[in-house]
Amino acid sequence: MTKDFNPLLFDKGVNALKNPDWKAEFMPRKMNIGIGYEQVTWWRKLAGKAAAVFCILFFISAGDAIISQTRQPLNLIEIIPGASENFNFTLKDKVESPDELSYQNSSEILRTTLESVHKGFWLGAYMCRGVLSVNHSAAPGDYSINIFLKKKKTLMYEFKVRIYQDADDYRRHAKSFIFRHAGISPWLTMVICPFFALTAGVGIFYLSRRRTYLQALSGQSEIYKASRKDDGYYEISFELGKSHGIAVGMRVDVYNDDNIAIGQAEVTEVSEKDSTAKIAAEYVRPGYMVSKS
Repeated sequence: MTKDFNPLLFDKGVNALKNPDWKAEFMPRKMNIGIGYEQVTWWRKLAGKAAAVFCILFFISAGDAIISQTRQPLNLIEIIPGASENFNFTLKDKVESPDELSYQNSSEILRTTLESVHKGFWLGAYMCRGVLSVNHSAAPGDYSINIFLKKKKTLMYEFKVRIYQDADDYRRHAKSFIFRHAGISPWLTMVICPFFALTAGVGIFYLSRRRTYLQALSGQSEIYKASRKDDGYYEISFELGKSHGIAVGMRVDVYNDDNIAIGQAEVTEVSEKDSTAKIAAEYVRPGYMVSKS
């Protein structure tokens, strides 16, 4: 059996369809959010993702740097033709000046300079700093540098020198995964990543402040605390207070992540910039929004 036709309801439906806002008659009510707010929210999310990426890169770089360093023998110098490399080594005996030391290179293509003697930072042992230079015409291969104490003619240290054909060959044999594939030192990325992460963090702080300000201008705020009470109500706290026109007993609309209203909350406590309210709802969590009715 069909229901009787009701011309009044029919006319109401037709008129509703002619209305540009006809969806408001049938769809759940949504919160009106300005364009500026949406842009700030988008940038804040992007900054948050960037900060997370830089933090992850920091830990990856630190791990890669430490692991590659432990795999690298302390007495191995890796270099390419035409380049120079600083080296540092511990002295077995007390030495006041590099003039007390001598060296012997295994090939004429190596040029060694002993620059200074100093005390180590951690253990205070005597150390010597030097520079190794290689001729442009040097052939790839393994060489050595022996360093002696002149007065005793005893061997103090032995360096192994490995010369690669060119920069690409040097990178292909690098112990560091990051340097081998990206050509960037993991120590460098470990240093710069915290700077970019901190910059993103400052951006998140500023954008969050801006977002809260734009919300307050339109009588809206994000719930920063929500807890379910024994009576079945949720107690929520948000950043709208007396300065925003909120008073005890006032009702505010609550919206979920899809900006759809899930009910109204009654304000129970008010301070200058914050308020507490209670709402009967199945579920409420921090991040939901409230709006002045």
